[in-house]
Amino acid sequence: MSRLALYMVQFAGGGVERLIERLAKGLSPYYTHVDVVVCNGAGGTFDCGDSENIRIHDLECTQGHGDMYTGASLPKLSDYLRRHHVDTLLACPGYCGIMAIIANHLADSHTKVYTMVDTKLSPLKRKRWYERLRYRLSKIYLPIADKIIVPYEAVKEDILAHTKVHNRHIHVIPHPVVDEAIAQTANLPIAYERDHEPHYLYVGRLSVEKGVMDLLEGFLLVHEEQPSKLIIL
Repeated sequence: MSRLALYMVQFAGGGVERLIERLAKGLSPYYTHVDVVVCNGAGGTFDCGDSENIRIHDLECTQGHGDMYTGASLPKLSDYLRRHHVDTLLACPGYCGIMAIIANHLADSHTKVYTMVDTKLSPLKRKRWYERLRYRLSKIYLPIADKIIVPYEAVKEDILAHTKVHNRHIHVIPHPVVDEAIAQTANLPIAYERDHEPHYLYVGRLSVEKGVMDLLEGFLLVHEEQPSKLIIL
């Protein structure tokens, strides 16, 4: 019996959630069990489709929010790995990858840990304290991961420049989030008339983790200097 675990923060309905849904459905035929291990599954849903071997394992962490759930999930994730024979643990971007590596070590498990890194590490050095901490922890723990999956070549080069990760341990694989339905709508006309003012476009989830408040405050400063428009999609 083979078991794959997909480790994520929460069911927030964003891009990461859609990514894990597609991975779970796509990989389910190759494993006996596919466990979606979520730090906090409250307030959201996960579409398992028609796959009968996909199961939700909620760690029910309630301390903090967003990436902060991962710290609280560490002992529970370690216990999960200790009690289940997991062949491969695939961790979402962010703190999930770091916590997956630490939890696997604490559990003394033989699970292979694959971690996804979706953005460059270097900008984290100039951000808030918890992002600067992730940069430092990434330098320590990413070289221990069995495999690292990145969506772009630029992210791979950045990791190689800032950590001791070996080139053969990083694989560039684009996120499987654009399906045929989305591709078909890409060329549909948009009923929108643009004027002479500069336009700024934000595409993403409206949440604290995305820095939306920073975006709004920054846009107000820009707008004071030059009248502009912000489009939130």
